[in-house]
Amino acid sequence: MKNKICSISTIKAPLKETLLWVNYHLNIGIDHMFICFDDPNDLTINKLKDNKRVTCIKCDEEHLKEIIPAGGTIKDVNLQEKLEFNAKFVFNLIKQKDYDWMFAHIDSDELMYVEGDLKEFLGGINKSTEVICLLPLDSVPEKDYYKNVFQEVTLFRNLGKIARFYYPNKKLLQKIIPLVKKREGSMAGVYFRGHAAGKSIVRTNVKIKRFPGHRPVGEDGNELVQEFTSKANVLHFNACGFDVWKSKWLNKHNRKNPTQNMNKGKVKLYCQFVHAYKNGSEEDLKKLYRSQSNISPMLKTIFLTAGLLRKIKLDKNLFKDE
Repeated sequence: MKNKICSISTIKAPLKETLLWVNYHLNIGIDHMFICFDDPNDLTINKLKDNKRVTCIKCDEEHLKEIIPAGGTIKDVNLQEKLEFNAKFVFNLIKQKDYDWMFAHIDSDELMYVEGDLKEFLGGINKSTEVICLLPLDSVPEKDYYKNVFQEVTLFRNLGKIARFYYPNKKLLQKIIPLVKKREGSMAGVYFRGHAAGKSIVRTNVKIKRFPGHRPVGEDGNELVQEFTSKANVLHFNACGFDVWKSKWLNKHNRKNPTQNMNKGKVKLYCQFVHAYKNGSEEDLKKLYRSQSNISPMLKTIFLTAGLLRKIKLDKNLFKDE
């Protein structure tokens, strides 16, 4: 089969959302999903064990033994180490199979979004392209609670042409304009949220050294040929709903070093949460959630007109079991 594609993910998410997420990606045309479960006892594993288009991998000590430090335990392996190990593990695994592409690191709160047929999209990619870069469309929550976030959230931030110009020219721009590097990722305003760099689809015949979160690194320092497409994106459902938002901040707050790897903008948001959590009521937290997540009606109108917001309503049939 031409343009056969698989995906690799490392996840920890509720059962219902995970099954909807799996159904969607199989229905849009991903041929096989390799899912590494951060919790080896995840109930979803049993639900998916008979699905021939899904391989469930338990992130237990046996699987991760290569990256557990000497004298340490699985608790000493951080999430980024797991992500990179799992991606390289699957990338090596599929060398013996007939996949043409691997979608790296798609998270459980992300959906691949293609305008048209997935296989036709892949068939239209330049033959010299080694990495397809999918930029994110980051969600805009419009209410406090959701029953089905993938169906109910329909508004997304769209960096569009700005991001497709910036990321291919990132190194040059940061040399010419040092302020770009200093300020990148630190904008904590009402529009810019989430990870602006997106995710990647990689040709399986490329030599890869590492799989960091957004872009793979080639062996021997080789620069990989990248294509920033306008025909596909990652829909990022970023902390949609008060309970999800609160849980994500609490998970960070309960870490040994909560602000590790946070940029200044994210630290500011975190400090706002800690202050409201310790000193305020539940209603104060909800007000903070709205201020950090929502966009005012006036700005929505402006951003929609300018193309900085997009309305996308996904077909409910894409979430049905095969």
